[in-house]
Amino acid sequence: MSKTILTAILAALVAGLIVYFVANKNEEHTDIKVTVESIKNISELAVVEYTLSESLKRTLKESNPLIRDAIFYIYMKGVIKGSVNLELGNYDIDIDKRTANITFPKKAILVSNPSFDEEDIEFTTCKDRIFKKINDANRNSAIKAAIKAMKATAKENGIEAKVKKEAKLVIENYLTSLGYQAKVIFK
Repeated sequence: MSKTILTAILAALVAGLIVYFVANKNEEHTDIKVTVESIKNISELAVVEYTLSESLKRTLKESNPLIRDAIFYIYMKGVIKGSVNLELGNYDIDIDKRTANITFPKKAILVSNPSFDEEDIEFTTCKDRIFKKINDANRNSAIKAAIKAMKATAKENGIEAKVKKEAKLVIENYLTSLGYQAKVIFK
């Protein structure tokens, strides 16, 4: 009888150890997946937004000196977002050592075109031609020029550097809160 009890206790102990090791092995795998996925999920916290406006004068030159040039202005406002493409990151996460080193290439920094609504664009015509009016193609060209100018202004104002700083801060703080020594590098 005592042999049966001893066998049952031993079997229960072995089963408990197997469950313990299998559970710990699965936890490690889940921990890596959750860490990388959770880093990607917090990426919205590292988005930098600039609200900008641009005013441009557009002159449509006329080749005939007897016909005056057409002049109009475009005023446009919009929001430009800077972010990090986390899919391009190289993630080196060591669960045992509780370290995380993440490296992003230069092309991981994204600067969007401005988002805007129709009411965010205004055209003012100062001089128009009698026979050749300012048309949609002229307006579309002006919008493209304003978008290009707004992106250039955002870059001049340091949107890329601010995105790097914010992403580094958010990701490192997040990983530190999980108990990791974290290092985020942008090349």
